[in-house]
Amino acid sequence: MTASARNKGGRPRRREPEPGERVSLGLRVTPDLKNKLDAAAKAAGRSQSQEAELRLENSFRGERYLDEAMELAYGRQPSALLAIIAHVMDDAGKFGGFDAAGTAEGATDWLRIPDAVEQAKQAICEVLSAFQPEGYQPPDFRIELPPGFGPAAGMPSRGVGFARGALEAIKNPDRGGTIGEWARPIREKLGDLASKLSIDDAAIMVSAIAPPHQPSQPMASAALLLTKRKGQSK
Repeated sequence: MTASARNKGGRPRRREPEPGERVSLGLRVTPDLKNKLDAAAKAAGRSQSQEAELRLENSFRGERYLDEAMELAYGRQPSALLAIIAHVMDDAGKFGGFDAAGTAEGATDWLRIPDAVEQAKQAICEVLSAFQPEGYQPPDFRIELPPGFGPAAGMPSRGVGFARGALEAIKNPDRGGTIGEWARPIREKLGDLASKLSIDDAAIMVSAIAPPHQPSQPMASAALLLTKRKGQSK
């Protein structure tokens, strides 16, 4: 073997695999996982190696599909923002839950721990603040309402109103319309946490027409303001 075929350590250089060529992968799994893999491979008429490769490929494909679905639903940059928020919320919530409870269960079930939720809330606010210029001072976004219609101080802001509207729809199983349909699967996932949501629903907003995702599209948005007078139930 010529010197050019050897590296500085004297060993032959490794040949780069061709596209589509199979290479070995060292992997240790639990007996239970191996049994499941063997059973799935047998049912599909594949070898254990083929079944493992297929399932690994599908896991990466699923990540790509999720990213594409989020971008399609909310737009390219907002979907990137959602990914950031989800990441920091997960970290802050889990570590906050573990710090508060001192157990792994606290980290897993952090949504039931007020201190952990506060940590996650602060993380989300920090991310959103990074998209505002330094020294930004928000104006007064409160919406004035006619006398006797909703809270006397008016609606705090459109952003708060939409947040309350979404949360109220999740908490209220009787909420109908598009917002009710959107909230139903979320309420099912939250389970008993949905009924425990703390909401000031004196005045809430729900979107009647979705605004466009692309600047070239005409603006066609509307909001429905729902109010509850003092002592009156929805």
